[in-house]
Amino acid sequence: MQALTNCTFYKLGKFILYEQKLNIYVRIDRTATEQLETDLKTGKFIRFGIRWINECEYELHLIDGNNEQVSFFRNRKLSMRITEIYADGYKFEGKVQGSKNTISNILRKL
Repeated sequence: MQALTNCTFYKLGKFILYEQKLNIYVRIDRTATEQLETDLKTGKFIRFGIRWINECEYELHLIDGNNEQVSFFRNRKLSMRITEIYADGYKFEGKVQGSKNTISNILRKL
């Protein structure tokens, strides 16, 4: 695990989110201003605006999309935090505005 001061490497790029238990297989394309999440099984997408709060924390807000989650994320901010860094990706924790649940997973950089 690298020191969390290296989060900059993960601010841009292409990533994979794979969660076998939940049957999630998503490609994430991140630019300086947007994050596009595409379900690789269905082709459906959701696009977020991204704003970095500091070196390892960022916020996502819905721009558009064609998947079922669009209505859930409308007018809700996602607050995300990189908690661990690996050679090929990072672990994150996040919370959706208005929700008590915390999400956590690992993104692998392509």
